[in-house]
Amino acid sequence: MTTKKQLWDEKFATGVKQIDKQHQRLMELINDLQDANEKSTPEEDIKRVLGQLVEYTKTHFAQEEALMRANGFPDFERHKLLHAKLVTKLNDFNESFRINGKQVLTELQVFLQTWLSVHIQAADQRYSPFLNPNKGG
Repeated sequence: MTTKKQLWDEKFATGVKQIDKQHQRLMELINDLQDANEKSTPEEDIKRVLGQLVEYTKTHFAQEEALMRANGFPDFERHKLLHAKLVTKLNDFNESFRINGKQVLTELQVFLQTWLSVHIQAADQRYSPFLNPNKGG
């Protein structure tokens, strides 16, 4: 089963350039994972892509959370919890890949595409007015 690559679209824009660029990079990493899954990529290379995705996600969340905190986003704790749950899920998938190999990658790909799309368009849009007053807040 192949999935369609996720491409950046303005519907994902938060109006915060730094965050939007990071979201674009996350999409690229998810697409890299898809490429690795669809090709005969050695598992060591897939582990590297997964590692990059996990580390970049943590870095992105830390920066996003710092901006939310600095700008007084009132729903910060709940948003931070959403991030923590995703990191846990990524770690679980990483462990599952270590044990089961490539068979978990399509499930991971679909999960990540869905999570990122929904999270950006729902949860991240709620902090947008606090981080970017010109966006209508």
